[in-house]
Amino acid sequence: MERLIGDILAVSRIDSGRISVDLSRVDVASVVRHVCEEVRPMLTGRSLTCRLPEDLPAVMGEARKLHQILVNLVNNAIKYSEPGTRITLSARGERSVVRFEVSDQGVGIRKEHMPRLFEKFYRADDPVVRRTSGTGLGLYIVRSLVTMLGGQVHVRSRPGKGTVFIVTLPRAEATARPRPRVAVGA
Repeated sequence: MERLIGDILAVSRIDSGRISVDLSRVDVASVVRHVCEEVRPMLTGRSLTCRLPEDLPAVMGEARKLHQILVNLVNNAIKYSEPGTRITLSARGERSVVRFEVSDQGVGIRKEHMPRLFEKFYRADDPVVRRTSGTGLGLYIVRSLVTMLGGQVHVRSRPGKGTVFIVTLPRAEATARPRPRVAVGA
């Protein structure tokens, strides 16, 4: 119930333009470690691997929003994966972005559902999906927050084999200064 209320409030703030982004340098490794520790109690028989290179660059963003993005994606991976499967959360620096991947060995997403995946309240009309609880708001929130942080989100999936969500966010350059707080509407 708490998660449902939180999701509805987040969507309300996003849709009304009352959500702001306070951009600054974010230590990606500490956010990822915190996410991994937070979700461990929910794994119930699944394994979680967190992969972080030693030289992981910072992103220009907001730690709280990055945390929410990653928790939503990992929670979905847990929800749609059977016990005994593996979930991986990884981050690595690329040319001008930091790339985050959340992969699972879960039920996967059929091709016909992919275009609507990030729509508000969308849940695939699939018996495997319908047997798990959800509001259809998590991926809408993820996409909205990623966009606010200047990034992109993509998904690859194979039904019955698993899914990979890929989020890219701009790297914070060594000389970059925090930008002013900006309000963003959907």
